[in-house]
Amino acid sequence: MKEAGLTRGAFYAHFESKDALVRDNLQIEAGLVKQLRAAAGTQEPRDSAIAALAAYLDPAKRADVVTGCPLAAHPVDAVRGDIARRDGYTGQLRSLIDALATVRGDVDDGSTLLAAVLTVGGGLLSGAVNDDALADRIEAVCLARVAELMEAPASR
Repeated sequence: MKEAGLTRGAFYAHFESKDALVRDNLQIEAGLVKQLRAAAGTQEPRDSAIAALAAYLDPAKRADVVTGCPLAAHPVDAVRGDIARRDGYTGQLRSLIDALATVRGDVDDGSTLLAAVLTVGGGLLSGAVNDDALADRIEAVCLARVAELMEAPASR
């Protein structure tokens, strides 16, 4: 809010409720999804995608992921929220799965879904713990498995 020159009250006055704020936030395509869509159009889509996923699970960007990515920031809001929140979250997750599937060259086998879950889960859980060594390990293990999944031949 400081960078935008707004107080919290001035910011929240733009929304009728927390539900409205979360719903609006869930309508914005996640930056990771944008990066994966861009990776799909490169000469080496899997390498570009793995680089984007590595940046997402980078310990130096841990706080940014938890606060800046709707997939990592709002799962509990979706669980506890109204149908509109769940619809918005579902749309975000489907977009991630679709972007990963495009890079892998498939519609969605279990590997693509697992890569999405590990990416978001790794980002969320690493940001939730107050033990940097554990957080680093979570990110490293998730990224290693996601990279394997991205390199595996897609099944149809």
